[in-house]
Amino acid sequence: EIVTIKCLQLGFYICLSLSCNGSHLTSAAIKHHCKLSLAQKDQKRISQIERDNERLMENLAAIQRGPASVDCWNIDFQRSNKKNKKIMAITVENQALLKRITDCKPTYDRKKFEIEWQACKYLQGVLRFLLIQETLGHFFSFLE
Repeated sequence: EIVTIKCLQLGFYICLSLSCNGSHLTSAAIKHHCKLSLAQKDQKRISQIERDNERLMENLAAIQRGPASVDCWNIDFQRSNKKNKKIMAITVENQALLKRITDCKPTYDRKKFEIEWQACKYLQGVLRFLLIQETLGHFFSFLE
């Protein structure tokens, strides 16, 4: 039985006639098959490169036909001015708040606070004296 294999490789036909005895192929047929698979891989790689080249050519043609424009334009350029304005507004608000806090008068009177503190210290001293007198009074009453 004669098997004919036709493959499209690099633009031409390769015809291979192999004689098969039952189910096994000759070593020459295996070598040819390996060469064909390598050629197929090369053909796929070359076709991929050709497709990429066509795509690049189309892009270059579209760029050449189209209007002149900058492709690396910073989209956030206008936003940066808005951002700076917002930052400046926040800074002004913070300064106004700081001024209000520093200009604010205290809610308590310092002199009145010191007078109350001295009165509290005086009462603590009096209470300590009374407690000492009371404990000593019980001590002396125990001795009598």
